[in-house]
Amino acid sequence: MKEAEILPISQTNVQLIHQLRTQGIPRSQLERLSDACDFMGELTAGGYRATGRPFYNHLIGVASITAMETHEIDLIIAALLHSIYELGRFPGWLLPPRLKARRELVANRIGNLTETIIYRYHTADWQYYLNAENIPSLSPEEKNILLLKLADMLEDFIEETGPIATQKDALWPLSKLDDPISHIIRISDGINTENITSYFKYMARQPADKLIERTASMTYFHAPMRLILPYRIKAALRRLRRP
Repeated sequence: MKEAEILPISQTNVQLIHQLRTQGIPRSQLERLSDACDFMGELTAGGYRATGRPFYNHLIGVASITAMETHEIDLIIAALLHSIYELGRFPGWLLPPRLKARRELVANRIGNLTETIIYRYHTADWQYYLNAENIPSLSPEEKNILLLKLADMLEDFIEETGPIATQKDALWPLSKLDDPISHIIRISDGINTENITSYFKYMARQPADKLIERTASMTYFHAPMRLILPYRIKAALRRLRRP
């Protein structure tokens, strides 16, 4: 099979909206996406990846990769917020996690359908989903969840094979396999995500480019909450002023 073209991956909200606009996504859906980007920014302000790259950019990248495979706006927004229950800074984030309250907050901002996709991703059994033998029995909804995971793993892999080396295992669900890339490609082929397949094949051919070593292994928050609070207040006031 001929490999798909290697397309640029968006890293900002402006790039992502432009990408979807060129794909023919209607304005009403782009407005939903823009609001979701603002919401994601509120929950991730001050967050950085193990490489020191803003968490915001990673989430935009996952949504961008997802949009290369589907035009379903609910899936694209779910990709944008796929790990928000794990890493988002919700109100009262210092308290023990209250998933029900967080789900209600997210559903109120982005809609029940999209929130349900995010929740299913958050609670997914990845050992089951990432078993290539199970692909034929997956429902369309389950394949959509797997699409988000593949997009996340690809975005991770591209970042972690760049010039900054970290302690993070970008392919952690499959790290015990002898050849995890071949396994991912088999899964990606199984759900017909041609662009993701081509990207993994392309990245597997690239030489290692490690210039800087970092000891971080996961997303961390660098900015104190007192620096983030004004942004949240401003965002809340803006929502209240909407007609």
